Amino acid sequence: MKKRTIVILLFVFIFVCLAASCELTPRTITIKEGVKLSKSYDGKPIELTKDCFVYEGSGEVTIEYKEADAPDSSYSYESSSDAGSYNVRVTVKASRGYATAVAVFVYTINPVIIM
Repeated sequence: MKKRTIVILLFVFIFVCLAASCELTPRTITIKEGVKLSKSYDGKPIELTKDCFVYEGSGEVTIEYKEADAPDSSYSYESSSDAGSYNVRVTVKASRGYATAVAVFVYTINPVIIM
């Protein structure tokens, strides 16, 4: 058998496995105990990392931010430091038998009242 034929057969086998019998397990994303989703205004941006979240398995994690009332098209990898409410979208890509998961959390930066 030629090397090319073996590669093609291997590709077909993998495709059939993925299409017919390999089902991905759904997973959820939650906030790690002790992580707060609010703070008082301090002039610093929101600081959340992948270590702030709990999810099954592994996979590349992305964290995006937008103002709570902004359209979904305005998500950005840059977080804000201004007072207000923000949606934080956390995505864990599919890997090792687990499906992609997406969760949205609301983070609030409370204004500081000066008297």
